[in-house]
Amino acid sequence: MIETEDDAVKFMKSVKFALRYNATPALPLASMYAAAGDQRRAIELTNALLARNEVVETNVIADRLVLVQRDIVPALFALRTRFRAQKLSDYVDRAFRLIRKDGTASSGDVRRFLGVDGMKRPDPADLALGELQRDMLIDRGPSSVPKNGIRLRRRTRSW
Repeated sequence: MIETEDDAVKFMKSVKFALRYNATPALPLASMYAAAGDQRRAIELTNALLARNEVVETNVIADRLVLVQRDIVPALFALRTRFRAQKLSDYVDRAFRLIRKDGTASSGDVRRFLGVDGMKRPDPADLALGELQRDMLIDRGPSSVPKNGIRLRRRTRSW
């Protein structure tokens, strides 16, 4: 069990990839929930790892949120982009330009910027952010964890 931020750093250095949430039979990777033994603690430790730039969060593996230990991010990025030949779609390109210009944007900011507020989810903003994260052009970064309950506030940041 990991209990401290230093434990979490050691854990990530040893496993290299860990699911942010739970593993499944179809995807038996290490997971932060299992390693921490407590959902709230797992979220706090994940946020600490993201804030310390020890990990990057991506959905490049099976479209699941995966934490990648920072030492292998360059190699994973090279593998992900090696044969990329297509240009970004209009929504994806516009969302990326917004995030790059401002340095950060919430999914709501992207939704409003693209003019897709109120559409059924997943909407074009969700899809664009997912593609940018899969291409490792953005990551969500840490989120706040209130004292009462667990509530994730999605944020994106370029890296």
